[in-house]
Amino acid sequence: LQDIHMTLYNLPNAGEVLANMTRISGLSGVSGEDLLGFSRDELIGKSDYDLFPKQEAAFFLGKDREVIDKKIILDIPEEHIQTKYKGERVLHTKKIPLLDEKGQPEYLLGISEDVTERKQAEQKQESLQAQLTQAQKMGKDCLIYDKRTDIAGQRDPELQAFLEMDIDA
Repeated sequence: LQDIHMTLYNLPNAGEVLANMTRISGLSGVSGEDLLGFSRDELIGKSDYDLFPKQEAAFFLGKDREVIDKKIILDIPEEHIQTKYKGERVLHTKKIPLLDEKGQPEYLLGISEDVTERKQAEQKQESLQAQLTQAQKMGKDCLIYDKRTDIAGQRDPELQAFLEMDIDA
């Protein structure tokens, strides 16, 4: 178990070890403490119900029990947590059962990466891509329409107003 503590402390992500659904090792290093806003000493001996709102704690505990009962590694690409100082964060978490010599779960190892900024950047990129696609579509439509009006020797006043519109105003 000492090796696990040392490994956790040196991870760049948050990590924890649970026995009987109670933390026996707090979050790893500075990154874990910074994420939740609790020191390692404040985390040891605590359950999720001591640290998170009831609904979040129930979700976490359900996932922990699934890992223990099924003896599986569980990859949770996105889970939302409420932190002490940083508000809501999005984590990518892996939960791993650590089995004893008889193949029974002895501990549960959880490793979480804060992916909040990455998710926000992805959403921003998707939004900008949608805006660009829409602008390109509108530009093609306006160009075709504008060429038709130029051929007829007239400019449509509504089209002219639209093309000169200040979208930042």
